[in-house]
Amino acid sequence: EAFVKLSPLTLEMEIEYWRFWRGNFAEIREVDRGVIVPGLTITSVQQFRKRMENMDPSVKTLMDTADVIVVDEAHRNLDWIESLSEDLIRRGNKTSLVGITATPSRSMVEETGRLAAAFNHNVLVPIEGGELDPEKMTSELTNMGILSNRIEVDPSDLFGESPEGKRKIAIIEKLMETGSKSVIVFTDSVEEARSLASICRLSEEIEANADHIEANTPLSTRRSTVEAFRNGDVQILFNFGILTTGFDSPNIDAVVIFRKAINRKGSLFTQMVGRGLRGPKFGGTKSCRLVHYRGD
Repeated sequence: EAFVKLSPLTLEMEIEYWRFWRGNFAEIREVDRGVIVPGLTITSVQQFRKRMENMDPSVKTLMDTADVIVVDEAHRNLDWIESLSEDLIRRGNKTSLVGITATPSRSMVEETGRLAAAFNHNVLVPIEGGELDPEKMTSELTNMGILSNRIEVDPSDLFGESPEGKRKIAIIEKLMETGSKSVIVFTDSVEEARSLASICRLSEEIEANADHIEANTPLSTRRSTVEAFRNGDVQILFNFGILTTGFDSPNIDAVVIFRKAINRKGSLFTQMVGRGLRGPKFGGTKSCRLVHYRGD
């Protein structure tokens, strides 16, 4: 979904673009209508904010002359988006502000209202009427193969008669036994991610490679672990909260959530589930099993 503040745009067949991160810069050019940054500038919220604070002249020019500013993960950058929107209004230009998000809501209703207001309550969705009927939109996107078919599984159907304390591992065992090949697990703590990954590696019942990542995992190790999960060398990946957003692994066919206090209607739960919902039309799976077990 996208929140959009619209103004007329001029589109060209060929366009220059600038990578505005990691020491790269956008070119400022003088043309008949004044000083501009030509073409398309690609950056991140973090980079753009940092360069605004450092008074980067390219940012000032972009703010003054850009046709469109697109902000990904708009629901995570509310305060900054409000500030950016107000700044654009003060400058009096006709810049279109576009916010992209798969979860257009915040944990608090008031903040959801602020997010919508920042974009003048203009909401664009891929299915007409979807903003008023999310279930209809999900159904149609699934039928189109854009989303994977979400299959909710009762945890008790997986752990069976396993005693308390062993049910989480039993859930993983049963998923692998019944055909899952790429399982992402959101645990209730960092410590649990570590311990469950270790147990899986030592288990003779689970014929699969398991690993975990956390905030303290070195960047190089994190990247290699994620890549191993994406290419299938690691079949089970545990984490507490590192992979809730901004992570894409099309082959995920099971999402396991071991969170006790999570709100199933909240944006965090939606983001976790979304890790496994890329459909076949975009290189993902036809279906994805979802298991939410609140614990022993």
